[in-house]
This record gives sequence, C-alpha cells and structure tokens, in this order.
Amino acid sequence: MGLRVRPDEYEAKKGPYTELALTALQLEVPYRGATELKVLLNGLPVTLALEINSGTVVGLKVTVTLERANAEAGIAIMLRPEVSTDRDGKARGINVEVQTGDTAFDDAVYIDSDASDADTRRILAKPGVRAAVMGVLTTAGCDGLKITGAELTTSFKTPIFDRGVAVPVLNQLVLIASSGGPRIKGVTRHGHRVQLLSFLGVVASAVFAFQCLTGWDYSWALVLIGAASQFVTAIALRPALIRLMAGDSGSYARYRSTFAMQAIAWLLFGAGGAVYLNAKLDRSTPTQQVGKVWSVGTFDDENNSVSVDVAWPDDTYSSMSVRDTMRGSIAVGREVTRWQSRGAFRFKWSTLPQVTGH
Repeated sequence: MGLRVRPDEYEAKKGPYTELALTALQLEVPYRGATELKVLLNGLPVTLALEINSGTVVGLKVTVTLERANAEAGIAIMLRPEVSTDRDGKARGINVEVQTGDTAFDDAVYIDSDASDADTRRILAKPGVRAAVMGVLTTAGCDGLKITGAELTTSFKTPIFDRGVAVPVLNQLVLIASSGGPRIKGVTRHGHRVQLLSFLGVVASAVFAFQCLTGWDYSWALVLIGAASQFVTAIALRPALIRLMAGDSGSYARYRSTFAMQAIAWLLFGAGGAVYLNAKLDRSTPTQQVGKVWSVGTFDDENNSVSVDVAWPDDTYSSMSVRDTMRGSIAVGREVTRWQSRGAFRFKWSTLPQVTGH
C-alpha cells in the first residue's frame, strides 16, 4: 500500500535539525528543521517527533491518530517481540496471552492487552495488519507498539530516518492504525498503583507485626491498622484478580511482585494477630523473672543508650538496648526484671525486660 499525502494538510515549522529532511523529501512535503513533522497520510494525522537528549537526537517517536477515537483511550494494547521470559511465564501459568491463531505471529509477538480478547483479535484479524506489526517490531531500535482507543504510538532508539526506512515504516503503521483501536471497555492498567498500595500495606502490616512480636504494645489500634492495610491492598488488587478470573490477556508478570508483597503482608498480619491475641486473651497469672546483666556494650552517644546482654534463671539469654541518661549507670551484675505469662494459646510471652531501679 502506498502512502497518499495531502500536501495542503502538513505542518512545517522552523528549527535547527535536519534529521527529518530525507523523510520529508520522500513524502514530498517541506521541512524547515523543526523537531517534529506533522502530515496527513491516507486520511490519518501522523506526527514524527524527534527524541532529544541534551540537544542530541537519540530517537524518533511516531504517533498516528486513529480515524474514530474512542472515549476509552486509557485501554491499551501493547505489542512487542516475544522473549524467553514471556514463553517461560506462559508455560508456568504466570502470563495469560490472547492468541490470534496465526502461529508465526503468536510465536514472534507478545500481546499485553487491557482490552477484551475479542477486541484484540478484531484489531489483529487481517493478515496484512499482523505482517505490518511484525515488520515494525523487527525494525532496528523499535521498543514496541502501543494502540489505544485514540492513537497508535511507537518509538525507535536508532535514527531510522538516516537510513531512509522511515517511509516504509510509516506505511506499515498507517496500515495497522486503519484497523482502529480497542472499542470495548476492558480492565484498565493499574500496575503502578497496585504495587504502591500493596507496598504500603506490607509496611503497615510489618509495623503492626513488629509491635506485637516485640511486646511493645497490645493496642486494638494496631489490629485496625493491619486490617485497614489489608483492605486497601485487597481493593488495589481487584483489577488484577478480575483479569485472572476472566481469563483476559495480559502480562501478569508485572503483578508478580504485587502478589508476593500481598502474601508477605498476610503472613505478617497473621503472625502479628496471633501473637496479639495470645497476649490479649491471656488470663494466666504472670510470673516475675529476675535476670542479671552479664555484658555491657558500647555507649551510643546519639541515643543515650547502651546494649546489654542479660542472663535469665532458666538458662536463656537475651540482648536489649537500655536508655542510660547518666552514662555508665548500667553495669555488669545489674538486675533486670521481666514478666512472663503462659498465653491464651499456650504460647509463652514476655514483656520487655526492665533494668531494676533504672
């Protein structure tokens, strides 16, 4: 398919760059050194924009505006070369990818789609479109294709305009864009938000579990914090879970860290909750234990504290940090007191040791 350029609908601006001059010459449109070239190709607006770093041209971004823009422009279909990690992920059930039925295409191209499988197949239904996709992706420096309801975009990290191959690539991009974008609402991309909320949930659960496990505090507020963190992460994971249950395509590899963090959060929350309830519901009579400091570490000037090792009557040992505002008042042989209780679940728990008279 040859490109049909309407010379009355291009846009040429002035600038110091010459990289797009050959492409403009091949398209038979004026070019005056600008960082981008806008032209109407086969009825579709196309923008070629130079990617510049510190005044040096490092690549080219091409954007093709679709003929019928869709309000659901946030839905994206990502197309990129399939690599070994993709195949491994599919074999292990981590990734679920829509298949077009074209074996050569399915083996060469990985489809990461937020649109429904039916809509993705519709866009890639024509053999010519699939061939064009493979042609673009095999062009040196291409970092993949992105199709939304409004536009098709791709970038090249090598100067394809210097080799005179920009026009053939544009030919392929316009052909792909002629199939339109996703029209059916899918599950939108929430990857970064999911991972952030899950990370915050892990942090909250870790704080809660640490407080319970160390016996610093047995407040119901900690339970509420832990429960709230799990509720937030559960809501954040809902888009991923919907896609998994519905079987829609997508690269679930990007959710692996999210699921891992969520699993850690649940383990921390469960451990902290069990220890908390073990102490909170305990009705046994606490027993007092008196140990002795048998080793004193280096004084911490910044925190006015010193690390000590304590020996207990039951032949157990523990280390603790003690605030020592008088500097040197904690000495070997000083008595240390703690209280132990049997626990509601028969799991012994102890309060933090306290240096007697300190």
